[in-house]
Amino acid sequence: RARREDLPQLVGHLALGLGSDESALPAEAMERIQHHDWPGNVRELRNHVERLVLLGDMATAPLSLTAAEKSNPFDAAAKSGLPYRTARAAVLDAFSEAYVTDMLGRHGDNVSAAARAAGVARRHFQRLKAK
Repeated sequence: RARREDLPQLVGHLALGLGSDESALPAEAMERIQHHDWPGNVRELRNHVERLVLLGDMATAPLSLTAAEKSNPFDAAAKSGLPYRTARAAVLDAFSEAYVTDMLGRHGDNVSAAARAAGVARRHFQRLKAK
């Protein structure tokens, strides 16, 4: 969080480690990544880059779910060629984000009501929301 100037090198390193070309990330996408707060620090950034590489969407690099993830994250993960744990983590992250977004929408962005409906503690729901 404190060293945003290091993000381009870190994102490039993470992408290369996953078999992607670091130059596939356009400047606009990198700018969005640099302005994101990354409350989960490097772990959250790594998960985000893994998801982008997994879905082959380095060109658009959104900080939310892509159309491909919303339509079929399982198929994309199964055909990604990434290690099982990496692919599984990306699918679970996509599910959690979609689930939390839907529950919040159903309950007027009321975290307590959404957590109750989901059957989880409010604190746990907030952690899911922060991912």
